Formats: sequence, C-alpha cells, structure tokens
Amino acid sequence: METIQITQNKFCSHSRKLFMFVLAIIHCIFFIILFVTQLIHIVSYQSILNEKCDLIFASHKNFYSDGCKIQIPFCTQNFVSNCECAALWIENNKSMTDLPVGIATNMAHLKLLRVLNCNLTNVPQEIEELTQLVHVDFAYNKLSSFNIDILKWKYILHLNLKFNNISSYNEEALWNHPGLAALWVNSNPHFYMPEKIYSPSLFYLVITNNSLTLPSSFGAEQVPQLNFFYAGGNQLNKDITKTFPNNFETLSNKIAHLDVARCNLNALPSYLSNFHNLFYIDARNNSISEVDKVFRDAIVSRKMENRALFSSNPICSTSNGKDINCAKMCSDYCNYKNWEDDELYPHGTEPKYCDPRCNSKECKWDGFDCDGSLIEP
Repeated sequence: METIQITQNKFCSHSRKLFMFVLAIIHCIFFIILFVTQLIHIVSYQSILNEKCDLIFASHKNFYSDGCKIQIPFCTQNFVSNCECAALWIENNKSMTDLPVGIATNMAHLKLLRVLNCNLTNVPQEIEELTQLVHVDFAYNKLSSFNIDILKWKYILHLNLKFNNISSYNEEALWNHPGLAALWVNSNPHFYMPEKIYSPSLFYLVITNNSLTLPSSFGAEQVPQLNFFYAGGNQLNKDITKTFPNNFETLSNKIAHLDVARCNLNALPSYLSNFHNLFYIDARNNSISEVDKVFRDAIVSRKMENRALFSSNPICSTSNGKDINCAKMCSDYCNYKNWEDDELYPHGTEPKYCDPRCNSKECKWDGFDCDGSLIEP
C-alpha cells in the first residue's frame, strides 16, 4: 500500500493536488447554489410561475396551473424558470375544444399528454414537434381527424384515440411506427384500416365497435408482436366466406387475448387450437354452431372454460356448449357477469379501474369502480 502511495505521489505534484482540491470545492459550491436557488423558487415563487405560464396560454384559463401535473421549470436553464412540463393532464373540461398555440414551443419536453373527456375537435399540427412524448391520450372527445405524423414521436409507446369520430388520419404514420406498443382506436364509427400495415412493436390493439373491415392479410408479417387483440364489432375478412384474415394463423405463438364478438362469424378457424398462449377468447353474439373438438379440448385442458365466452351463439343450445362459457354476461360489451367482480376479489381488494365496457347499471357500474359517467376515475 505504501509503495502505491509513493508511486502516485511521484507522478502527482503538490500543485496538481491543490488544483484538484480547489476544483472539487468549486464544483460543490456550484451545486449548492443551484440547489438553494431552485429550492427558493419552489417555496416562494411557485404561484408567480403559474401566473406567468397561464398568461402565456391566456386563451385557455388556468391551462398550466391546473393541467401541468409535473412541472420541470429548470429543465433547459439551471437558474431561469420556464413553463416546461413533463405531464399535462386535463380532464372533464367541456369548454376545451382545442389546444393552445405555443404548447410545443413552451413544453418541448412533455412526456405525457392527456386530454380526456373534453370537447376537443382539433389537434394542432404543432404537437408533432413534441418529440419527447411517450403517452398520448385523446379519448372521449369529438375529434373527426387525426392527421398527425406520429413518426416524429420517436419514443411514443401508448396512443389512445377511443370514443371519438375519427374518419381521417395519417395512416402511414399510425400503422408503420417502429416503436408504438399499444393503440386504442375503438368506438370511432367511421374509422378504417389500410390494406398495408407494418407495426413491428404493436403489442396491444383495440379496434372494437368500428364496423370496419380488417386488411386482407393480418398476421406476423404485419403485427409480429401482437399479444392482445380486441376486434369485436367489425368484419374480420373482406371475403365473407372466410372467417379470419389471411395469415392470422402465423400469430399462433403470440396471441393471448382475442375478442371477436359481434363479427358475423359462422365458425372459428380450426387452427386456433394451435394458439398455445391463448387464455381468453370472446366470441359472443355470432352465428357459431360448431367449435372444433381439438379447440374445445384445449379450452378444457387449459382450464379456460370461464374465459371462453360464447353466449348468444347456436352452439350454446347443443351438447358441445358444455365445454365453453355460454352464460349471459351483464351486457353485450362487458366480459363478466354482474356478480363476478365480487367473486373474483374479496371486498376491499378489487382493483379500482373503471372498464367503460362494463360501466352500466346492469353491470353495477363495473362493480362500483365507475361513477356512472363515461370516464375512468
């Protein structure tokens, strides 16, 4: 140890040691000043910042002070505060029909943008410049178009556009994003899907109740990572003599949840028995009179009888209906009975999440997780 110390001292003069010591002191002083400055701002000048930023977005009352849930005023400059925000969350504001001008300029580092259950009719083109976005939610609004190039959002993982009236959108960007993992576009009655798509990271897709027709081919070449696919209330193939899209069988190692309720199906493809990861299927309200025996045996062997929903199908009036769940759910859109929530979770342990499909009187407002409105709490 002494030998090492002697060697180090030989190559490190006293003046060099003194210089490094002074540099370390200056470094510490800088961060102390930075900490104190920002602490004083947080304690003393928060209301001033809110007023300043609300004035920038003056066309939308209290836009910053009420909407910004995670303020990052020193994100770009250490000693000068600004209106940067990491999470903007606006909910149930019926006076909001658009987003204010300047949002991209003043909130360039926004990660989460959620405008939920408002009267949003337009999304400005400038939000394309919010290149740090990870989660975007415009559910329950009045959007008729979404012509936004989300390819500029390099980090986007979740995009929620459900319960709007979207009939026009940037299909090239939406269906060819390399990183988008979860997409909700359900309950947009004029929505459509293009014939050619390639979403290599799409893991979770909800397109229910759009009355659209799926692309002719929809399999591993289009959505190689798809695990959860909810397509109820649509036409699965342009050719009405076929059941599912071409190449859907290539997703046999991926699909875990499959919703094909209300899809005018007369039968299910026999290859579903090879979907070894499948543990939930909703095929209610079709015209299915027979289910392949191998698939019925798979349902029993996987103990998924209660997760294979087939009510309101002709098969339920035959002897083969015993291997599947033909029980009527509390509604055509909810996937459990009105009493099942209490059986699955003892009182006080149920998850507090409002499923809008079960948000009805018949379903006890999703086991009382909802408040009777359209929106998750």
